[in-house]
Amino acid sequence: MSKIVDYLFVVAIITLLSACDSESKFNNIEQAIKRNKYDVTEIIVRPTQTITVGNEQGGGTTYLSFDFSEKFKATGITSSGMEVDISSEISWSSSNSNIAEVNQSGVVTTFGNSGSVSIIAKLASIQGQAIVQVSAEPLSVLEIARDGQVLSTPYDVGVCAPIQFTALGTYGVSEPKRYVTHLVTWEVTHTNPNDSAVTLDPISRVFNQEGKKGRFGAWGTTASVKAELNISLGAIQSSPLELNIQGSISEINISPNGAIIPISSKQQFTANGKYNATDTSTADMSDAAFWSPPQSGAITVSDTGLVTGVSPGSSTLTVSCAGVEDSVTVTVSEAAKIERISIDYPEDFVEMTQNEAVQLKAVAHYSDGRTPEDITESDNTSWSVRIIDKDKAQPIAVSNDTDPVDKGNVTYKNNGDTIPVGEKRFSEVVVKYNNDLVDDIVVVVIP
Repeated sequence: MSKIVDYLFVVAIITLLSACDSESKFNNIEQAIKRNKYDVTEIIVRPTQTITVGNEQGGGTTYLSFDFSEKFKATGITSSGMEVDISSEISWSSSNSNIAEVNQSGVVTTFGNSGSVSIIAKLASIQGQAIVQVSAEPLSVLEIARDGQVLSTPYDVGVCAPIQFTALGTYGVSEPKRYVTHLVTWEVTHTNPNDSAVTLDPISRVFNQEGKKGRFGAWGTTASVKAELNISLGAIQSSPLELNIQGSISEINISPNGAIIPISSKQQFTANGKYNATDTSTADMSDAAFWSPPQSGAITVSDTGLVTGVSPGSSTLTVSCAGVEDSVTVTVSEAAKIERISIDYPEDFVEMTQNEAVQLKAVAHYSDGRTPEDITESDNTSWSVRIIDKDKAQPIAVSNDTDPVDKGNVTYKNNGDTIPVGEKRFSEVVVKYNNDLVDDIVVVVIP
């Protein structure tokens, strides 16, 4: 029944658009089908990162500087109230491309002209828009915040509990504050209140990597160490935020409990702990704990517990927080090698007619016994045809490119050589990997 309804829906749309030119008709039909698919009744357009304070849910004005790029997101609201990300399904446009333009990925780029512009997202007859105010107002103030609230010093933070801080920027006197967490540089410093000349081991960190900017974690507490959080963007700096780190935990455990990984591969470990012995559940402390550099050179570990195999051997991976620690053994194995390759086909030979095409698949078999890997379209894989009956024309061709068909695609090659009824043509398809490992399969073409 649903297919009939969809069919009738498309027919109705085509009828309504019969007077339009063919290109616009096609675009409108496509948009109408998408609208019907999602049942969208409203579209909300908002920026993904440079959000104006007070406009977190969209609908208000977004303020951007000159020569700046920001990705926008289109959220469709269905008749049932559900939110659906339709950013890649809609048509994007700008009301004034001299002020700002938008590409079909939703990335808005501003230029050197002040003014207001509408960024429009359209799905069939439904559209939403974001008002963007572009100005040359310079950044004047940076502030450290959490949940939209500017923090005052000193600020209490719990040990082993990751915290997401945000950065607020003020541009000029007439514009509201913006979230600029992704634009600023984050830094935490550790000093001795009694002797600033003493070098101290860090007891906390703040991340600057994409996707984690402003995420803070502390693994140590001591009265003799003061931690300060700072942010900067160009010449503008925030006032330092003194952090009062406190608290304790009852246990911490690494998961998984050890691993064997091939050289050069990566394995993500997590640190799960309890703040109190009576807790019934654990908390992920990976970003707040301290991952000790391994003593041997078999592995390296990042600040978030991502382990990389460096050389064959075993290393002890240790994580600690607030004086509690756990360790596991990580073994790095020799890099797995491809021992052989094979053409994966259900029969020992391929039989096809002159009107058929057959897709072959090449797989690699590794020395460590892992699941064979599909290498059909690998850059290191080459396909060719070997003639068996040299007295007759080569009857088949095999694709060695991904365009217009997949590698390993076998088709009949019409050379004007008609295969008489009752006869067959024989060839071999050969696959090579790195011009070293080889396999082949006989292909029989029948009338």
